[in-house]
Amino acid sequence: MDEIRPVGKVEIVPIAELNIQYIPVLTPEDIWHETMAVSTSPHVKLMQMFLYYGFDQKRMRLTDYFRERVRRRMLGMKRWTDKYILTHHAEKRYEILKSIKRSGYDKSQPILVLKEPFWLTRFGFAPAWVKGKEIWTGAGRSSACCALGIKEIPVQWVEDTRPGSGVRGRFGKKIPKQVWEEIEACASR
Repeated sequence: MDEIRPVGKVEIVPIAELNIQYIPVLTPEDIWHETMAVSTSPHVKLMQMFLYYGFDQKRMRLTDYFRERVRRRMLGMKRWTDKYILTHHAEKRYEILKSIKRSGYDKSQPILVLKEPFWLTRFGFAPAWVKGKEIWTGAGRSSACCALGIKEIPVQWVEDTRPGSGVRGRFGKKIPKQVWEEIEACASR
């Protein structure tokens, strides 16, 4: 957690004010439809599909969520195989949804949220459609809550520990070299 640090106290925040984390090249505008809002995200649409149809792998393949994860594999992130997406990764999301539906949201587990997008504070760029409060951790929980009609969620505010530094941190390990080259090309425009 050396990328971010907590600031202030935990607050209850409307989910409608929160955005999923933007990662250049990996979260393309054509899948996100010009907003990173939790409420309209592929994450929530996946959770809604789970609510209506249960854990249905055939239907999952038709979602923007699945398309975005497959895109990661196409960009060189090898772990994002169909099997990994449809079983390991999606099963975790499904379990989050079932748990919150069964027991409610555990308010002692706030999600971590930046007041400004990480790519803007750390690297100095983000497209105009990427703005506002950005979830650092807790996208699955907040998406499940949104799909279940829960309007507010506990948030621990955090901030970038190295604004403007360009230090890749956790993204340096996750994102392949050729994707970094594309990101740097986007930043220079």
